[in-house]
Amino acid sequence: MCIRDRTKDCSSFKDACLLLVPHIQDNLLLADWMLRYLTRRKSLLFEILIESNSKEIREALKNVILEAIRTVTQAKAFLYLPKGVECSVDRLVSLLLAEGLNYARINHKKFDEYFTLLLAFTLLGNSAINLIIASNGIYALIDFIANTPTPLNSNSTMNRPTMPEGTSFVVPIKLLAVLTSGCITQDMKSSNNFPEGVSADSVMLPENQIDFLLSSKWSCYALISCLLYTS
Repeated sequence: MCIRDRTKDCSSFKDACLLLVPHIQDNLLLADWMLRYLTRRKSLLFEILIESNSKEIREALKNVILEAIRTVTQAKAFLYLPKGVECSVDRLVSLLLAEGLNYARINHKKFDEYFTLLLAFTLLGNSAINLIIASNGIYALIDFIANTPTPLNSNSTMNRPTMPEGTSFVVPIKLLAVLTSGCITQDMKSSNNFPEGVSADSVMLPENQIDFLLSSKWSCYALISCLLYTS
């Protein structure tokens, strides 16, 4: 039975995911294959992770993906990758950021599992945070939470759905908080003075982007998220 058919029965899908998780935890090749499979079948990925009307189904797939990401991340140094082949974790996370936000806009009442997955990914360490930041994650999230395109987000477009008033951004703001708190500036690097949990290996934002955040109306989203994260 294919994955899409299993989603027609919530209990069957949840049971299948529960059975799959321990195998993914113990098998690096299976975890790597799962991430590559979902990246190739992106329409299926977003259909279940964001579009499904069942929170239990969305949660079950999120758990499977997260365990696969953890398994591959922990063993990344031992995973053979031919020259030019990107790590399965990097490919999937890049896809989630590049295309997932528009699915989330359309399904604004069902996007918590998607953002919770990205948030859990950032807890795996600085390399995970750096990957999202380097993928334009901060500006994509500000763009998403502001519910309007921001000038610094190259993926912004006016031809996209707008979320209604009252949409809850609690989880996206938590994610934005982790990312903004994980950045460094040139001044920090020069003085070797970093906030707790941040190191010289963290992503350094260009000065023009920092100036933009501090001098425009978009800064409030980054500032509020930082305050929430550090309070």
